[in-house]
Amino acid sequence: VSEDLNGAADREIVREYSARFTISALNNNENGVQAAASMTDLAGYEKTAETVFYNIDTVAPVVEVTFDRNTPDNGMYYHESRTATIVITERNFDARDAVVTISKNGVEPRPVSVSWASSGDGDSTRNVGTVIFDEDGEYVLRVSVQDKAGNEGNTVETDAFTIDRTVPEVNV
Repeated sequence: VSEDLNGAADREIVREYSARFTISALNNNENGVQAAASMTDLAGYEKTAETVFYNIDTVAPVVEVTFDRNTPDNGMYYHESRTATIVITERNFDARDAVVTISKNGVEPRPVSVSWASSGDGDSTRNVGTVIFDEDGEYVLRVSVQDKAGNEGNTVETDAFTIDRTVPEVNV
């Protein structure tokens, strides 16, 4: 530092501080969690910096599947089309994270594209999609999901059922 008190300083006074802190997921299970830091320099100037970029999600998605027709003939046969309604309750739902597959006539399960509609908010957000079974065949529907935070939802796999809309032919 210069001894000339009327002149400019030879260097700036620099202080550095670093700290780590943990944001409690249990106390902050929400999107937009804020982190802020404040400081006051040696001359009394104050500065605060804030950021909003933490989305904390501790709740696993919940998968439910219901059908519009639930009274089969002879245990598993339906003579009309059948619609499955899939509800995934999840705050940070992304359709790419939902795996919906159908196995038809015992063939390896194949992914199905589903259009989703969302309603509600927070951890109660309901994401609803439908799958229509209108062709003859034996089906098994399987739905699983993992959210953006890595929480695994339950997997739902339906019992096998058969759509048989073909009227039998009789020759005498």
